[in-house]
Amino acid sequence: HQGATGLMIDCAARSAGYWHIGPSFLAECETHIRVLPHAREFIARAGIAQADQNCATFYCEIYSKPNNKLVAESQGTLLKAKPALARVA
Repeated sequence: HQGATGLMIDCAARSAGYWHIGPSFLAECETHIRVLPHAREFIARAGIAQADQNCATFYCEIYSKPNNKLVAESQGTLLKAKPALARVA
């Protein structure tokens, strides 16, 4: 369950961060799993608390459906991804 929760947090946080810093990656993340989920569907809610040109601080909450019970919450830092250099032949 922790791997799936981490994946949901990663996707939700990077999606929220895209509008602030563009493509990014999770630099650090602190997650608190409240309960082990037994649901098959989840809702992820993420937002950006603060951002500059190269990094953003995010928060994320994961809820189980259909009862909307808080399963996990997380906060951390996103760093702007550097574009890959094109190889010149």
